[in-house]
Amino acid sequence: MTLPASVADALTETKNEPLNWLMGESLRQYSEIPSGHFLLKSLAVPRTGTLASWNAWIYRFRELLVNSDQAPTKACADLRGNGSDSDIDIKLRGVVAEIQAVITLSALGFSDFEIVMAGGQASPDFIAVFEGQRARIEVKNLREPRDFIHMVASDQWTKRSREQPDRYRFDVALRHANRGPLTTVAERRLRSIIDQLPQTTQRWGEVLDGEVEVSFERIAGNSAKTPEYGGLLQSGSPGRLVVVSPIMAQHFDFEPSELQALFLKAIRIVVEAQAKFFGKETSEPGSLNVFALRWETPEPFYDPRFIEEVQSRIEQLYASSDLPLRIIIFAGHGGPDVPVELLRRFR
Repeated sequence: MTLPASVADALTETKNEPLNWLMGESLRQYSEIPSGHFLLKSLAVPRTGTLASWNAWIYRFRELLVNSDQAPTKACADLRGNGSDSDIDIKLRGVVAEIQAVITLSALGFSDFEIVMAGGQASPDFIAVFEGQRARIEVKNLREPRDFIHMVASDQWTKRSREQPDRYRFDVALRHANRGPLTTVAERRLRSIIDQLPQTTQRWGEVLDGEVEVSFERIAGNSAKTPEYGGLLQSGSPGRLVVVSPIMAQHFDFEPSELQALFLKAIRIVVEAQAKFFGKETSEPGSLNVFALRWETPEPFYDPRFIEEVQSRIEQLYASSDLPLRIIIFAGHGGPDVPVELLRRFR
């Protein structure tokens, strides 16, 4: 079996050359478009801003690599998996983390990036130069919390629409103003509501456990073209969930619990991969050891102190044991800046 003709043809378009160069071989291995694979879905419909951004990032990524010829081989190895939606999604996020990390670190003064291919012993993802010093760089992706409304709802909608495509052949908007994770009771009820949506065409409003207000409403006709949905529903077939959440004053408040959550997530990832820098055979005195962590922020806005505090605390923790480590956390949503003319080239 092969990819749908529209996707295969899109990969050969001039404006998708960077994407085809880096991941074309891997993307062609899939016999169908997994429902959760947003990149393949973007290739299957009229061109969107997603493809322009991805191609611009990859183009810039290639420019910054000393051994760019190794990038497609590494990407192919990194994307190899069991083919399930969740597996593809996790691996794809890992690849974009590496692309965005190189661009972000370049803006901070790092240069001469070299891909390190996996060998017989643990090794970082890249070697680079920073202020004349050899830098070893490990890149990790810090995923969104799985118990936030948009993650729970999207997961359940994807699951049910894949199992029962005919019953979920409609578009629906989920509105809420909640900040933070859901309780187990609220999560269970939210999933139950989504299971029942095909049985009604009426607006469904409810207050979940923890005073979390949600409402579901079907999107029909010209409503899909309104600015509220950002053009997300102007192309493609019905069967989509759009999560709408207003920006409120509380989004700008400093929340200690969110700082703690980011610290715990980051320290766990760093500890799991520390052998790449501090193992018996991997230690390199004199080299700069860098963890570049792409943080998928759970809220549209975050306090910069989150990043500064977490970076500082982890670095101090390792320094107290005479283990030199630099932590660089960057927000993944939106992606790194690239020249406007580069975005225009792939639009």
